[in-house]
Amino acid sequence: MPPVSTRKHVHGSVKRKEKKKRDEFIKSQANSMLKFVTKSGPSKTDVPTEDEINKKDACDEEEMLTNENQENADAVEYMEETREKNMEETREKNIRNVNASMETWILLILEHGKELRKGIEISWLKRVLRHEKDLPILASTGFSDWRNISSRLKSHETSHTHILCMTKWTELEVRLQRNETVDRHLQEEINREKRHWRDVLLRLLSLVEAFAKYNISFRRDNAKIDDENNRNFLGMIKAIAKFDPVMIEHLRQFEKEVNDTSGKGLFDALRKVLFDFKLNINDVRGKGYDNGANMKGKYKGVQSRLLEVIPRACYTPCGCHSLNLALCDMASSSKKAVSFFGIVQQIYCLFSSSTRNWEIFREKVNGLTLKPLSQTRWESRIDSVKPIRFQTLQIREALFYLAESSNNPMHKSQAESLAESESHGIGGFEFLFGMIIWHELLSAFNIVSKILQSEDMDIDVAISQLNGLVLFLKEYRETGFERAKSEATRIANEMEIEPAFSVKPNRTRKRKRHFDEDIDNEEESMVLPGEEGFKVDYFINIMDQAIVSIETRFEQFQSYDKTFGFLFDLNKLKATSDDELMESCVRLGDFLRHGEHSDVNGEDLCSELKLLRMVLPEEVKRAAELLNSLKGMEDFYPNSWIAYRILLTILVSVASAERSFSKLKLIKNYLRSTMSQERLNGLSMISIEKDTVDKLDYEKIMDEFAGRKARRSVFQK
Repeated sequence: MPPVSTRKHVHGSVKRKEKKKRDEFIKSQANSMLKFVTKSGPSKTDVPTEDEINKKDACDEEEMLTNENQENADAVEYMEETREKNMEETREKNIRNVNASMETWILLILEHGKELRKGIEISWLKRVLRHEKDLPILASTGFSDWRNISSRLKSHETSHTHILCMTKWTELEVRLQRNETVDRHLQEEINREKRHWRDVLLRLLSLVEAFAKYNISFRRDNAKIDDENNRNFLGMIKAIAKFDPVMIEHLRQFEKEVNDTSGKGLFDALRKVLFDFKLNINDVRGKGYDNGANMKGKYKGVQSRLLEVIPRACYTPCGCHSLNLALCDMASSSKKAVSFFGIVQQIYCLFSSSTRNWEIFREKVNGLTLKPLSQTRWESRIDSVKPIRFQTLQIREALFYLAESSNNPMHKSQAESLAESESHGIGGFEFLFGMIIWHELLSAFNIVSKILQSEDMDIDVAISQLNGLVLFLKEYRETGFERAKSEATRIANEMEIEPAFSVKPNRTRKRKRHFDEDIDNEEESMVLPGEEGFKVDYFINIMDQAIVSIETRFEQFQSYDKTFGFLFDLNKLKATSDDELMESCVRLGDFLRHGEHSDVNGEDLCSELKLLRMVLPEEVKRAAELLNSLKGMEDFYPNSWIAYRILLTILVSVASAERSFSKLKLIKNYLRSTMSQERLNGLSMISIEKDTVDKLDYEKIMDEFAGRKARRSVFQK
């Protein structure tokens, strides 16, 4: 029996796989010998022209980019590895076939002048120095055929384009080294400006650091750079400027540029500023100033001169300033009112005149501290009256104690007079009566003043608050006297003071009369005694002055209420009938018309508002909310969009909000009452961490600050 054969035939699929591997290996070894052989440089006649190279490069690049977009992530990674390998081969083998200048050029491209984009190396020098549209590929998009780099670069370096660009580059390099470029003077100005602001910031930082470390306030009551009594920070800067040329130049920039402070001079300065900022003066629709005569004057003020040019510009005086001026009018309306605030100021001055007097006050009065009066701080009156209103008995006891224990005859006499005198102190019923009246009035004014200082204050809310204040004053004029009398009587009984008015006869004042005057008309010489005289000459006089001042100083607000009132809120808009709405829209269109030009069309505005009040949601109430809801629909409601923008452009106040006093005596005193919380925290950290502050390096901050300030400067030839 023949033996069984142990030979096994391989499966056909296995044979096909082995054959496929052999074919792939043979294909991969094709042209392998070329890696070990260096080609000789082509002859001059064999060098292709640059146009032919560009065409071939364009075709190769187009094919490469097309294939690259079609391949998957693995293929892209393989191409990146191949490109890096070709670059290494080029550096090691092909560069030795080019001359020294070409080798330098290749290294410049590979190391400093390349832009990597989809495997293509691009020379930035050619793109900077060439501005023509038809650029060679080597100078625009670059190339990636590193095997033919020697022939490509040799032909490129002999081209007119390369020679021209290299000539420009060499000239630019020489000019840069010698600082002789066309913008040399501009660069010098920029560097000079940077050095100036760097030196200024260094000095200011040193002063801020010293002031913060030793808890010195930056300013006093006066913060004007040109005033002799500006003190502290500004005073120290002026002292340094006497010897430092940097600060001399810095302070010179703050010299007053407006010599004419009349209405015409300020108006010309305003027009110049608008022109410098390239703002069209005819686009002004809302303007607000303080209540100075040269600003708000009806005939020669800035607002009247601006209205002559732009009748559509809505002027409003500063609401907060006007309210403070109304208080000033009330405080000076009668002699008794002037005397009342004089007594309040005398009490503060007496206790604050020495540390011992102040310690007596703090020992006897445990509560609100006394505050001084001020003509500019709007809350100063309520802050000065409030401690006396609620601590009258304790303050009087402190005055008695000071009169008994003081060794200063002047302080002793003043304390005794303020404690006992009925006409010149707090020992009389008239002072207590006036104290109650003024506290009620000042509290109402203070609430409205704080509301007007809100950041989101609109004119409709301001008008509503002012109307409410006028109604309160009129109601208090009728009923407030009896309420104040009852409260003053209660306080007088606690202080053991007789609740009665002085009945001392007053001398009748007579004045010289002209020959044609009626002798019987002598009402002005009549002096009412006691309570009746106090009510007529003091209470009624103050109330009438308050009502008249508010109505007069805010009459401009009332005029805008008549013009824009129907736009204030959606409820008022819905409650307006169609006829009234048309009349209001036409009136507004006429108000915003100047010559043949008008900001809105009254009839179109009426049509838009009829539809608008039907489609807006119920939660939209105020004008600002209504304007926000119109964003994105300006093309559909153009007149409504413009009308509400102008309405919200009308100013209510041009003053920043006041801040209350703080208990932090060292860091946040009344001189820093308008300073932000962030700055106060920073000053506190500087004061606490003194050792760390000494180690801080401001070089980087100063360089950045100087660079930013220099870029903002306008340089002229």
